[in-house]
Amino acid sequence: MFALGFTAESFFSGTPTAITVTALLMAGLVCLGYMIFIRPQVVVSDEGIEIHNAFTTHVVGWHDVIAIETRYSMSIMMEDRVVFAMAAPAPSRYHARNIHKTELKGLALPDYETLRAGDSPRTHSGVAAHMARLRWQRFQKLELAPSIERSYTTHPWLLLVTAVCWLTAAVVLLVG
Repeated sequence: MFALGFTAESFFSGTPTAITVTALLMAGLVCLGYMIFIRPQVVVSDEGIEIHNAFTTHVVGWHDVIAIETRYSMSIMMEDRVVFAMAAPAPSRYHARNIHKTELKGLALPDYETLRAGDSPRTHSGVAAHMARLRWQRFQKLELAPSIERSYTTHPWLLLVTAVCWLTAAVVLLVG
């Protein structure tokens, strides 16, 4: 809405150059907002986990996972790599002071006093890690065969679109 409002205001009260520059700058801002706020997600399934960050997508089968941590954000530890999830950030260290033991009833979490702030069921990292640990433990308990190959995909096109929009706007400003 912010970008649309700026573009509309420029359309009604600006020159063609101003309209072009505003539209390009706002398109770049929308792409950047999409990369940071909308695209990141964690998808947990019976076979493995998908972590979609701003520029990368990691697909990891449960057979490759060594540990699931919540130190700075939810992370999946493997033999050769650690993958952090942008969609599941951990809270500050002071959040642990506000955890009440009634919030932990029914959850298979460690002792109340030694619980990390990132493992709290009221945080993004805590919920994502808890769901991932449940599926991971179930996979190990049933001793299922690996069904997902680990993959790593880079998505630089979003950053490229943002850069092209902003560079084109700069060229239009300089030329016209």
